[in-house]
Amino acid sequence: MHNIFSALKQGTQANHTILENTYPFSLYHQTSSFNVTVYEEVLSVMYWFHSAVAGALKESAKRNSDLLPLLTHINIDSVLDALNSDLAQLRANSVSNGVTLSTLSDESPSLVDLPSFYSDSSRTISALYVWLGSSMGANIIVRRLATISPAPPTHYYAAMSQCARAWVTFKQHVETLTPSLSTGNPQLTQHIVEDANSWFAYLIALGEAKQSTSLTMQAQKA
Repeated sequence: MHNIFSALKQGTQANHTILENTYPFSLYHQTSSFNVTVYEEVLSVMYWFHSAVAGALKESAKRNSDLLPLLTHINIDSVLDALNSDLAQLRANSVSNGVTLSTLSDESPSLVDLPSFYSDSSRTISALYVWLGSSMGANIIVRRLATISPAPPTHYYAAMSQCARAWVTFKQHVETLTPSLSTGNPQLTQHIVEDANSWFAYLIALGEAKQSTSLTMQAQKA
């Protein structure tokens, strides 16, 4: 199992770096002052991403019941509910402040196709790796946002901080399942890494789609 997660860390590093430099995540992490519009755009992109991942995981688990227990390591409904709550609060606050925020969660990501994957097993494990990996810094972000006045809603990051607690048990669970999942698929580790990169590429594409949408709306208002 150490080999799978070592391979994932090494094999996805390049896309992880690209993601950090992709809009809106780059602006959110690099800006010294809080920008509510950028924050909303980050949450909107994550709503798209988590919704797509949730659907893919449930489809895979239906086809392969051995994968179903893996889904217990992430609180899908809580995360999506938290995103909806935060976005609704941001929209309400923007209206009261005379500012209109556009939310990606209200639009259809029709220009961003879900990537193809090698198998249900590789799609599921790689998706959970990206999901849980993104939860690791949630507590830090919650503390940082708590220092802002007025404080923005942080239900999403609070929900993700709960996911982070499952990281160790998730790795142990994958280790237990790997022998059976690898039967007839000696390239499972490679496929998991490549599928994880597909998930990263999808998230990057969502960010780029958000940027394109934002620029188009700005041009229309000009």
